[in-house]
Amino acid sequence: MAERLRVASVNLNKRMSRQATRQKILDWLARHDVDLLITQEPWVSGNPFPDGLPGYGTLGGNDLVHAWCRASITDARADLLGPTFLVVRARGWMIVDCYLDSSNKRAIRAGQMATMRAWLELHGSAPLLVAGDFNLAPSLEDGLWKGAPSAWNGAVDRGELQRLLDETSMVDLGAPPTPREWTFVRSNKHGVTEFRCDLALVSRVAAGSTALRYDHGTRSGRGAFTDHSGLVIDLEAAAP
Repeated sequence: MAERLRVASVNLNKRMSRQATRQKILDWLARHDVDLLITQEPWVSGNPFPDGLPGYGTLGGNDLVHAWCRASITDARADLLGPTFLVVRARGWMIVDCYLDSSNKRAIRAGQMATMRAWLELHGSAPLLVAGDFNLAPSLEDGLWKGAPSAWNGAVDRGELQRLLDETSMVDLGAPPTPREWTFVRSNKHGVTEFRCDLALVSRVAAGSTALRYDHGTRSGRGAFTDHSGLVIDLEAAAP
């Protein structure tokens, strides 16, 4: 059996500085037997770096993208590719921790994806995983406001995502025919927002041996510690 690398991705909504949150994260990592944790918005900008996660070593990053790895995985390395992308190299994979702009400016997200696409095109020889909070519903059906398609995203940012997928030969693991699961749900007096915006993109050649599971318990229930669903992704370790 090929060696497995289990990656978890989650937007922490800037809550990691809280001790109670870190304990819930540790419980979650143990429950899923996670090797590599990639996060988005781990803590509030300007706050001190929070205490660590016992059993996991920090690989680096910033207050938008940050990664931790199980101490037993000694080949993992990470480098920032701009402020919103962290590239982790582990077990023969290149794993990009991604956090796209959260404003309503679609052109900014499109520009960030264009930068990432150019980098991916230069590194396509290695199996690639891009995961994180894209602040982008890939299709009209992936982003709803009060049950109807939301106007948050449009042709500019959706088109750049599709170009990235096409030109780098990557697959959106959560896209149809996979049953749609919301990764961000918010209710207020005006209505309900439902989005599939936390994504996992993988090299097409590796898609058949890569498994994605969602854990909505990260955002609802007694064990919740953020407002986004967690992604758990099983990668088959690449040959050296």
